Amino acid sequence: RPAERLIAHALTQDLMGFLRRELMPKLNQHARWAVTGWAGGELLAPFASIVPVLQIYVDEANFGPELIRSVGLTPVDEGGSIEFWSAGHVPLLLASQTDDHLLVASPARVFADLKSFGERGEEAANHLLALELESDSRGSTRAVPDKAALDELRAWEQSSRDLLTLRIDKLET
Repeated sequence: RPAERLIAHALTQDLMGFLRRELMPKLNQHARWAVTGWAGGELLAPFASIVPVLQIYVDEANFGPELIRSVGLTPVDEGGSIEFWSAGHVPLLLASQTDDHLLVASPARVFADLKSFGERGEEAANHLLALELESDSRGSTRAVPDKAALDELRAWEQSSRDLLTLRIDKLET
C-alpha cells in the first residue's frame, strides 16, 4: 500500500455503481486517476462478489485533502469506503480504459496491490494472474499507449534509474 493515502466515506451499498455514476465524472474534472485493488481486480478479472473498498490512484499534482472535498466525499481517519492513493511512481498513462470509461491501473500494478490485501487479496491476485497468462497465451492484443504516453513513461523510467543510481552510490560510500 502506498505511503500516502487519503480515506473518505460514501454512503452506498454499491461502490462500483457509485464509481461509475457519481465519482468518475467528478474525478475526471479534478485529476488523473486509475482504480486498483479490489475494483481494478473486478474490472480486469472478476473474482470477488463485492468490492469492499475502492482504491484509486491519483496523480501527485492533484493528490491532497482538497480532492476529497472537490468530489463531494466526506474525509474520515479510518474505516472509509474509498481510499485515494498518491500515484507517486505509478505511471497512470499505462492505465487502460474499460468500455464504460473507467480507468484501471496496469494488470501488474493491480496484481501487486491485491497481493498486499491478505489471503483474500492473494486469491484475487492469483486469479488475475491466471487470466492474464491465459489471455497472453491466446495472443490477445493490448492497447498501445500513444507517443506522448510512451515518452512520459521513458522519462519516468530514466528518473527512477537515476534516483536508484544515486541511492546505490550513497550506500557504497
